[in-house]
Amino acid sequence: MNLIKYILYNQVKIITNRNPDEAIKLLKSHIDGNSSLFEGYINGYKFDMYKRLEKFNRNSFVPVIKGAIREHWQGSEINVVIRLNLLVIIFMVLWTSVILISVLKSIILYHNFLPIFFLGILCIVWLICWQIYDGEVTQATNFLKRLFCE
Repeated sequence: MNLIKYILYNQVKIITNRNPDEAIKLLKSHIDGNSSLFEGYINGYKFDMYKRLEKFNRNSFVPVIKGAIREHWQGSEINVVIRLNLLVIIFMVLWTSVILISVLKSIILYHNFLPIFFLGILCIVWLICWQIYDGEVTQATNFLKRLFCE
């Protein structure tokens, strides 16, 4: 198991036989427009993108995708960093900290072990978050690999 993956941060490297200009042009054609699955911004050979959400749809676990395209002897190397939105990470860390502090306070000050139950709930919530995030990362990674390697 890769521990970094469970900290909600992934790196992907894609090698393609397209030159950097072709790769950027191809990416731009797939993130512009209303019918595309992803939307984002391209600045030179760097890009930021995220999954397009339908109107009134909210998904805090949509990953932020940042990448850079550079020349490679086979064509292009696309280095992509996929991570959870920073505000969501901060919220989850604060929320987890509050629960852990409350449980420890209850155990240490009151010798009450009943709040340990909340640690189980905390683990289940984190597992659900990881599953949702992992599904989104898999979808984004597959999109990029299909786009550049076809």
